[in-house]
Amino acid sequence: MLNEFLEKHYTDELTIDAAVKLAVRALLEVVEHGAKNIDVGILERKKTLSKLQETDIEKIVEEIKKEEELEDGNKDKEKEKGKEKDKD
Repeated sequence: MLNEFLEKHYTDELTIDAAVKLAVRALLEVVEHGAKNIDVGILERKKTLSKLQETDIEKIVEEIKKEEELEDGNKDKEKEKGKEKDKD
């Protein structure tokens, strides 16, 4: 499930921030209770491992939730437009 999600959404052009967000989004699909159960480490070539603070992960989770709410709202609007067209 996670592999499929990552294969579908990953590109070589992702920035570190976008890749972290993608990883968190993937983990949210299978982890309960959001940021509290997620640890994120970033390992870049010739650099030491850095671990994100829980507050940083919480911010990413909130961004993802807002994006999903917007997407859901847009889907609802499209459905309503479709229903209005059917009435005409």
